[in-house]
Amino acid sequence: MFDYADADRFVRSANIPPRFRGLTFSDLSPYRGEDIGNAMGWRDSVLDGDVIMADGKPTAGKGLLYIGAPGHGKTTLAVTLAQDLARAVRYNYEAFGIPEGVTPGGRQVYYVSYPEMLEMAKRQFSDRTTEEEDRVLAGAWGHLSPSQNVKVLILDDLGREHRTASGWAENYFDNLLRKRYDLGLPTVVTSNVPRKEWADVYGERMASFAKEAFTTRVIISPEGDRR
Repeated sequence: MFDYADADRFVRSANIPPRFRGLTFSDLSPYRGEDIGNAMGWRDSVLDGDVIMADGKPTAGKGLLYIGAPGHGKTTLAVTLAQDLARAVRYNYEAFGIPEGVTPGGRQVYYVSYPEMLEMAKRQFSDRTTEEEDRVLAGAWGHLSPSQNVKVLILDDLGREHRTASGWAENYFDNLLRKRYDLGLPTVVTSNVPRKEWADVYGERMASFAKEAFTTRVIISPEGDRR
């Protein structure tokens, strides 16, 4: 029998920024109803076992892509979804691919901005990361055991990263997303980059692959810029 006593440890390990902690879907307004409905529908698919490491299912590994102008609530919606899923881990180990009798790592759901993740990756190349950062990166890439990997990765602010002529930041995203998708590990991405510009910014291959790896929603606040 699983020990569910520590109800919040998965939420505490999800790296949610303090300003968003404690949010639930009932707190979200104003949003277009279909935006919240889509997020809750995807959550339900995850909890039904149809997304994470869901062998043989067409929705295996398929995440969400939230695109829109700054200030329209993409991050708020994504972190609310993340917390809802993190709260559910302890009730539904099976949906998160955690074998019976195994105590999972707390980082089943994890939030990080894409620029921050790139900085961690750069520090790791020069052996300047902490043990915790190494585990975050390994879990995000699916290099740990099935019970320890990051099952749902929230990548915030794609498009705000510093770009160079080498295309390193863009290639890192391409490789990370493909690796996670191949393992059946979904990713939720927020971005200010319109889909019509993805081919120019991230390449034709990624623009095409994103159609397979994500359900895309354009988030438009009924009130305009919330900030």
